[in-house]
Amino acid sequence: MKKIIMSFLAVLITVIALTSAGWATTEIYQLQATIPPQTSMDVSISKVVGANLTSTSAVDFDSLVMDNTHNMFKSANGSSYCIDVDVNSNALSWTLIHAVTSMTNGNANLDNKINVTFMNQQTSTTASQIAKVSYSASNGIAINKSQISNSGWLRIYYGLATGSGDGAGTSVIPVTQAKGVYGGTITLTLAP
Repeated sequence: MKKIIMSFLAVLITVIALTSAGWATTEIYQLQATIPPQTSMDVSISKVVGANLTSTSAVDFDSLVMDNTHNMFKSANGSSYCIDVDVNSNALSWTLIHAVTSMTNGNANLDNKINVTFMNQQTSTTASQIAKVSYSASNGIAINKSQISNSGWLRIYYGLATGSGDGAGTSVIPVTQAKGVYGGTITLTLAP
């Protein structure tokens, strides 16, 4: 009797399984998500002395000193500055515009006495140069997404001309440069 009941149950389960398969229906639903455009930049400024970078809030060469050997003014500790720009964008392309105003004391300027070097910074110690120009020639320089490596960022160096390895059109600050406090502005504009 047990065998008959077990056989009957097996047949019943098979019939139910076969019958249920014929009753199946299918419904399809769409899955969707919208990712909005994202374009922003993180900017930091560092004072550079040798290989050491120290965070700061401005590009300020402070009081310059006279180099009597070369008859020129230079920074007191050989410092330069860099601005690191990390662009966060999901756009297919973007452009960063570097604009400056004259570095003037009201009567004279240092526009051709400062080197501006644009670098594709791949790591903290590995980079390739994009351009090296005078401060005045840096006005309006456009850096595109294609010029920066995927995991890299833009680093812009600002340094007083030294008379060696300077950008085209750049010259040292001579002993005859008018005294006074010189100032200008740097504006970075990111456009998708």
